[in-house]
Amino acid sequence: AIQDSPVRTQHMFGVAVFPQRGMGCSSAKGAVAGEPRKQIRKPVQPSERSAGTADVPGGKSHIDSPASATPLRPVPEPPGEDWADDEVPEEPRVTMPISTGTPLMQRGTSSGDLAGDVYGAWHGTSRSDADGILVAVHKSLADEQICDALAPFLANRVLNSSWAKGHDDVAYYCKAPLALLEAGREADARKALAIAARFAERDGSGSGYALYREEFLQAPWFWICWAASRLKDEDLANRCFTRLRAYRHTVTDSGLVKAPFRRHQEFEADFYATALVAKAALLRGAKDEAVASGDSMLRALEANRDSMDRRKRFRLRWCWQSGLIEREDRFYSVAQDRPGQLVALLGLPAVVLLELSRFTSPTARARRFREGAERLLGFLRGCNGLARNPGASVVLYAAALARDAPLASELSAGLAAKAPGEPGDDFESVDQASETLIWLSLASRHSAQATISL
Repeated sequence: AIQDSPVRTQHMFGVAVFPQRGMGCSSAKGAVAGEPRKQIRKPVQPSERSAGTADVPGGKSHIDSPASATPLRPVPEPPGEDWADDEVPEEPRVTMPISTGTPLMQRGTSSGDLAGDVYGAWHGTSRSDADGILVAVHKSLADEQICDALAPFLANRVLNSSWAKGHDDVAYYCKAPLALLEAGREADARKALAIAARFAERDGSGSGYALYREEFLQAPWFWICWAASRLKDEDLANRCFTRLRAYRHTVTDSGLVKAPFRRHQEFEADFYATALVAKAALLRGAKDEAVASGDSMLRALEANRDSMDRRKRFRLRWCWQSGLIEREDRFYSVAQDRPGQLVALLGLPAVVLLELSRFTSPTARARRFREGAERLLGFLRGCNGLARNPGASVVLYAAALARDAPLASELSAGLAAKAPGEPGDDFESVDQASETLIWLSLASRHSAQATISL
């Protein structure tokens, strides 16, 4: 509730704040301008936490309402452990031979991507479970037919100066460097990164692709940051990360859409955008920020519990005053009973939560991240036409991370059955080809063995 004088408000996002009259869904939560964050952000105790989201027919989901029927389970925030600069793990490579199913950890130096160590979680996996996932991935991707088709398609466009003259848009280039790198074409990836760097000074608002122009303006920076981190272009990676962080709410640690964070202005937070800032923080070694954004994802997941169970909807966006936004739009919800949903908006968050579960202490917190990812995968499993969905590749990758052999097998079979032709030259086709190449290259590196790394 908004009062004339500052009052304490308990909220789904786990912070105690002091809103002011007229702020509405404002992103500004501090009553005093310039007040240090540590003075306004603190965990709400379980006894203080407000009732949770209740989906009332004909009404909105009000997180702050004491009349809400479904209380939120508190998500405690035990202190994590900081990494010293010399303790940041190098990117590991986990090689899992099909014949044994036994992961062999091999330390690599190709990347500073912290999330790569997530595959250390494969230690202790039973031989049958590991083999099940490997066979599922290997079944349709062993000969890398899809990747072998997509990599030349992409390189022949983004690296073709004649083609590039008529396709001067960040949507064509932001994912291409990482895609080519994951496909094993490092020289091409470096050339593509040099081209993509030209777009690093501005967001996606000037793109002809609506996804970047209207919804996720910061997303191009994320993909360029990832590629630059892998290719050791620290200046470019840091510039993109700095710009991406402007779309992070400084109190709730949620990712924002449509506009960067501004105090005393309305905001719209988003589940996928929160995963972007968490993953980028992992890439750049900002563990505390990554974990804080991961906690925000868990709170949004918990607020969705009733909607997921009863309405078969995952609400992707929220604002401060009204909580989850109930809008039937592909950028606002993922519906299980409707084909063609943007499943990648849940697939990438599942990947990020699984990565966080590997790097987080204490163990109870890591377990919550993993359980959150498993709930997302359970929801995605029930989505109509998932195996035929263009965004299924990231879900396949998440299933492999989670050792969910049945889901990985189903998605692998679906990818194999699609027998893709050459994509078109439109924004969405090129962008989707790049992302598919990224996730499938991560899931299957060689025809004779599954080598998974980040």
